Amino acid sequence: MGNSVLVPAEDGMLQWCGSFTDRDRLGLIEYVWHNFQKLDLQWRRKPNFLNSYNWLNGHPAFWVRASNHFDKTINPWEWKTNGFLRDGKAVHLDVMEHDGDAVFAFEAGAHVPDGREWIAEDNTHIIITGVYQTHYRDLRMDVYADSYEDGIIKLAVLVDKFFNIDGSEKENVEYEKSQEELKLEQIIEERASKYAPEKEKELPTRAFIQWESFDGQ
Repeated sequence: MGNSVLVPAEDGMLQWCGSFTDRDRLGLIEYVWHNFQKLDLQWRRKPNFLNSYNWLNGHPAFWVRASNHFDKTINPWEWKTNGFLRDGKAVHLDVMEHDGDAVFAFEAGAHVPDGREWIAEDNTHIIITGVYQTHYRDLRMDVYADSYEDGIIKLAVLVDKFFNIDGSEKENVEYEKSQEELKLEQIIEERASKYAPEKEKELPTRAFIQWESFDGQ
């Protein structure tokens, strides 16, 4: 993928020159997506540890842009599309005590579409849409398992329960909320209630920026 050529250099040597265009980057994403579709079929036929690991490691729900959303000189087609079980960002692993037993604890979360920046000089809260540069912890996908292999298999089932194959979130999925999730909702509700409608004008102004979307629009 890309274009390359060898050209004559000094002392009779050859120098390699290459380029990787926007079309090449788009083609790479299409290639990765095509491979993941094959992985998805393989995982559904046989959801063992190896297939679950490979499926999770490149699931589109975890894909993030590799470039900085404030640097417009960086090409928006550069995406990180694999390695999410190794870098500890989309999926975090710890060994801890749970219900009196030592277990493997997995915390996972999909990519976050929007980015937020605070400009202290003019008291402005900037929201940049279409960023996809970080992950959040999704309490629905917390997994506790007796072994690493069992945890990976369970996590793959949960990711498939809440997310489509293209990484979009499934709607109206019924599940039983954990005590931790219920407690977090209560904290958020209590904090939100402190902002009465008459105080909205005191909140920082918000600026919205549409970054380049996945389809280049």
